Amino acid sequence: MIGPLLDSGLTNAVATRASPLSSVHGESTTPIAISGGVVFRIRIVAGLVGVLLPLVAQAQSGVVTGTVSDARTNQPVAGVTVVVIGTSLGGLTNNRGVYRIERVRPGPATLAAQFLGYQRLTKAITVDAAATITTDFAILRVALLLDAT
Repeated sequence: MIGPLLDSGLTNAVATRASPLSSVHGESTTPIAISGGVVFRIRIVAGLVGVLLPLVAQAQSGVVTGTVSDARTNQPVAGVTVVVIGTSLGGLTNNRGVYRIERVRPGPATLAAQFLGYQRLTKAITVDAAATITTDFAILRVALLLDAT
């Protein structure tokens, strides 16, 4: 069966197909012919899926950005962790107090901003698909108590 396909020049690759029961019954593998054109088409489709799938996922999600500043001085606070509660999404503020969180699922969400020496602050937001929402935080410095034990 394979011989005529190989002789016709329609194939340039040969793969093997194993029966699902081959290891149980000791059956051997059967060679199958794969056309070079088919392999090329499979690679093109796989490449397109790999490129387009993240774009589709990103188009269906939103972006949350904003700044975090000290509530008393209005100065930006660097290194603050801002997270979307209940997800693994989050980021840190840069030296200008700016953060950016991408791929946030549309709908209601709660953000939390926290940093050592500052009170944790949360805000409820609504994220729109393919939109950027700006949410700023003004966090309050608090005294830290050390345990003398």
